[in-house]
Amino acid sequence: MSVIILLVLAVGAAVALLVSQGAPGSLLVAAAGIPPAERPLLIRFLDRSRRFRRTGAIASLVLAAGAAAVLAAERDGGVGGRVELAVLASISLGGSILGSVAAEVFRVRRSSGPRVASLSVREPGTYRDLVADRRERVLLVLSVLAAALSLGVAAAPARGLALLVATLLLAVLRRWATARVALRGRPVLPAELEAADDRVRSLAISAGLGRPIVTLAALLGSLQWAGLAGGSDSVGTMPDLVSLAGVVGSLGLLGAALVWWWRNRSFGLAPRGVAARQLRRLAWLRFAGVTAAVVLLAGLLIVLRGG
Repeated sequence: MSVIILLVLAVGAAVALLVSQGAPGSLLVAAAGIPPAERPLLIRFLDRSRRFRRTGAIASLVLAAGAAAVLAAERDGGVGGRVELAVLASISLGGSILGSVAAEVFRVRRSSGPRVASLSVREPGTYRDLVADRRERVLLVLSVLAAALSLGVAAAPARGLALLVATLLLAVLRRWATARVALRGRPVLPAELEAADDRVRSLAISAGLGRPIVTLAALLGSLQWAGLAGGSDSVGTMPDLVSLAGVVGSLGLLGAALVWWWRNRSFGLAPRGVAARQLRRLAWLRFAGVTAAVVLLAGLLIVLRGG
């Protein structure tokens, strides 16, 4: 029965991912007032990035559910305990980010003939995302603080240090991916297509890579602070305060991650005028679909557990 629950969780999460996608790329680009000459390149970028994100997220969830089911069957024939929302969200977002990285920094096809490249100089700093920079600095400070507290009160110190290392690796990954996207070659293009290419690179670095990576770091931080909420090896006022801080920090970072993920679905493109109202209605319909999927999933889980 527990294997069925895991599979239902994976399928339900996959359905929620499909339903919660933002507006179609063509509608979003037109509603944001992007110049017509830039739209085809931008729509192609949005569609490719979403496809890779979706594939990575769904594949990671299915693989994680399958692996958990196999391990549980080998251990005791079932799965006990609770499922952490932050763990599921981290697995899904981690797969989505791997999909984004694959979409932006690797080439599936390479041209076989001669190529004409532009010699214009580009620097990673040109496409720097200040929002992701600020969020990352705050998360790094919180991660270091959580690791220090976990060592001080002996509350899951190995977990705290491991998640701190993972957060630092995400910061390195963001800078590497930013450099790859900023410095990759491009052919000689007309001025309007050069502007479109620069816009695509900027969106790829910010909404496609940087902000999702920072959101994943927030989820890891939520797990890190949750380790402090589980108690410590010592007794007294200080561990009690640390445990309370762990609860607040874990919930706060989880909430921030969910808000950042929701806002990033539009890739930073702000719709205007009548199109903005139409897209808001579409977003509410999609939100209702996600809510319905979650409610049905929760009801099915209750029935299965009751059985």
